[in-house]
Amino acid sequence: MLNYNKHELRCVLIISVGRPEHEGRKLYSAIKFINNHFSYCDVAICDTLQRHTISMFNDISDEKSLFMSEQQGIDWFLRNQQILNEIKIDHDFLCWDEWLRDKEFEECKTKILKICESDPHFKKSLDSTISIFLNRAKKKAGQSFCFDRAYSYCHDYLVEESAVMMLIWPRKLYHNIVYPHAIPLVLGEVHKHFVLPKHPDLLHWLEIKFEKRGLNSPFYKKTGIKYENEEIIDDLKVSCVNS
Repeated sequence: MLNYNKHELRCVLIISVGRPEHEGRKLYSAIKFINNHFSYCDVAICDTLQRHTISMFNDISDEKSLFMSEQQGIDWFLRNQQILNEIKIDHDFLCWDEWLRDKEFEECKTKILKICESDPHFKKSLDSTISIFLNRAKKKAGQSFCFDRAYSYCHDYLVEESAVMMLIWPRKLYHNIVYPHAIPLVLGEVHKHFVLPKHPDLLHWLEIKFEKRGLNSPFYKKTGIKYENEEIIDDLKVSCVNS
């Protein structure tokens, strides 16, 4: 679990627009968890980052992909506004464009590209992360999947994500990045290379997990055991893994 005093902890909750983990009960449970463990939280709506993924699966212009990603972010916010009102600590909502417009963004992206060229280990971590994503994407797309096209968009996605999260976000003094999945391999490598030497307490990945543990869970119905000492939110057990 978390090792710091709640009153000193800042975090950022990553929202991958369109993923079910960022909707409904699970979003509500994540917010309640953050209320209990942090003093400040930014909600990072990664809307226009998804333009790369939209382009990967659709033969449309980059302008159209950008428009679609922006609209999906707006729709997500409006759809979940009532749940987002449950954030009780100091917070802000930030869209991906805010970092794309950052004066240091292009320089940070160049740093990621240069280390990809100069460090074989880092390049391998990037390629491995891309391969994992493309294998999933190919199953989703079927016969129409164009590997070369998808590789290019996935590469740009990860370089952009790495530049923002690990080179720009240290200025925000986030202790943890909160997300319902494990850290991608390449982001872990960027964190080790760029963040840890200067900011050892910042941007540690906090994977949160959701598991049915309430009175309606199959386990309770089978055993009658209540999880009174665990964090149960809306019938979900919420746990975390520090990275």
